[in-house]
Amino acid sequence: MSGAAQVATVSASPAASAEAKGAASKELVGIQLLRGWAAATVAFSHLIGQIGHSAGVSLSEGLFPGAMGVDIFFAISGFIMIYTTHAHFGAAGEWRRFLTKRIVRIVPLYWFFTLLTVAALIVAPDIFNTTTLEWKNIISSLFFFPYARESGAVRPVLSLGWTLNYEMFFYLIFTIGLLFRRSLGLMLILGTLLFLVVLGRVEPFRGQDAVRFWTRDILAEFLFGILVGLAYLRAGSRSVPLASWLLLFGAVIGLSMWTTWLDQVVSDGVLRRAMVWGIPATLMLMLATLLVPARGPRPLRRIGAMIGDSSYALYLSHRFIFGAGILLWSRIVGFDTLPVAFPIIILFIGSLVGGYVVHRLIERPVLGWLKIRLARWL
Repeated sequence: MSGAAQVATVSASPAASAEAKGAASKELVGIQLLRGWAAATVAFSHLIGQIGHSAGVSLSEGLFPGAMGVDIFFAISGFIMIYTTHAHFGAAGEWRRFLTKRIVRIVPLYWFFTLLTVAALIVAPDIFNTTTLEWKNIISSLFFFPYARESGAVRPVLSLGWTLNYEMFFYLIFTIGLLFRRSLGLMLILGTLLFLVVLGRVEPFRGQDAVRFWTRDILAEFLFGILVGLAYLRAGSRSVPLASWLLLFGAVIGLSMWTTWLDQVVSDGVLRRAMVWGIPATLMLMLATLLVPARGPRPLRRIGAMIGDSSYALYLSHRFIFGAGILLWSRIVGFDTLPVAFPIIILFIGSLVGGYVVHRLIERPVLGWLKIRLARWL
């Protein structure tokens, strides 16, 4: 039996589905661990920036570019979308079930933290450096429409939500593809993504914020993930467990270091993001699916489920945790008392714990409640 036939559904990116099919437990442990890695690197990147600003020191992310965590998420999202739906293209009502699941999975927690940001802007606007309260930005944020701030940057009220604008756009394209039989639907999805990327390279769309946003080369990473998913469905995982896990760990570290080097030597140009960060992210995805066992040892499955399932909560909550933690540290301990490594380690661990708490106490109960209320749609 191939690996594809043995495994159950797992979460994709921090914004993707976490439903399991049947009675099987969470599988594809390599994906879960890679999601955790991606969310942790994004959080660490932001922590370095926030602490550096608060402590008045210049800090570097070092060998691991945290921003690449987003590229990993997008590649994983493409993989999981084709993995979970490959047998349902053209099925009656599948497009509705797919879109409903995506909305249920993404919207509640994102709206919670977006509205929390709005409340903070009303109560204490001075704590925000670049975000201001604009009703147009609030509306566009809640409905995943790209909106440019006065600075020109296309960022929602909750700045992290720019990635979800891409996710929801990709899900919309995928939803349309599900209306057709698999071969035609896949051609439509892949062709649309490729067309948008090429269009964005040919036509600059100056002044058209939404069109410019939705034609960037980062969209190619969803396409990369779909192609890896198709390869996995055909081949499954083939490996020797111990060697595979050791190779996966070493390869992820090595690819992260390689990406840092590429970022320094590749000048701005066509498909820069897709090439510099998207290709290494896709190679990590290939290692996490085509190389490692689908299930893996039981301890790794448990760890993978814990960090993978809570990665979306970690992604959305970590800036709030860092903001509160840095404020407390500056008032109680001070950044001149101990080496800056101490607050970095403490707050980073705190973000991982906080993300898991948000997942358990907010995300899971809300998802469970919505699944019951929307059962006939799912």
